[in-house]
Amino acid sequence: HCWVAKADTDAEIDSAPAEADWQRVLTLARAAHNLKWENRAIGEVGFHRYVQGDHNAAKRDTAIALLHAKQHGDWAAQIRFASGIGTGLILAGYDGLGMPYIDQALALAEEHPESGYPYMAVAGKVMGLIRRHDYAQAQKYAAEASMRSKADHRWVKYTQAQLFLADIAIDQKQRDKAIQILNTTVDVAKRNQTRLLREAYSKLSDLYREEGELQVAKKFATAALLAS
Repeated sequence: HCWVAKADTDAEIDSAPAEADWQRVLTLARAAHNLKWENRAIGEVGFHRYVQGDHNAAKRDTAIALLHAKQHGDWAAQIRFASGIGTGLILAGYDGLGMPYIDQALALAEEHPESGYPYMAVAGKVMGLIRRHDYAQAQKYAAEASMRSKADHRWVKYTQAQLFLADIAIDQKQRDKAIQILNTTVDVAKRNQTRLLREAYSKLSDLYREEGELQVAKKFATAALLAS
């Protein structure tokens, strides 16, 4: 469980050390003949391989993990891996294929409220809705995630939700609103030193550059580089 916690923390900074952590969990789970955690570790390794560009291995590992979770009634793993597969497909531009996985995860989370708020599934849902230009529904889910994460003191998830709200504002040409959201988000992300800080700075740089405020844009571009 210590390695799981370390992997979760490392994942907010860089996927490579997080994958190494999950490989250690996998080794320990196999040594202990713990099939549940062996399967979960296989799926988590798949997530990080996706981020690093090894999509074939990622598809294999996460598909195996989801299948085994279904076979063994591990609904918590089903929620996580269905969320991850759906989000990965949406990020790759296949929202038609990805959304059913997301909806499956959301339905399972509703059946099992003890699992907590399904942050990953909601994030995938928002991404898919934005891709479909369904901004009203995307705003609804992102605002709910922002409210829940703030109440739960889950500040990285709060930062992610705020970035989604900024994306919605940007797509709707509401630049002043987006800038306001992002400036607030930067303050939160600085305290966490999450990898999302770079994304917030980068979006601010783009917005100010489009408005012709090049010195301000340069300042945020430099900050994004340093955060990276």
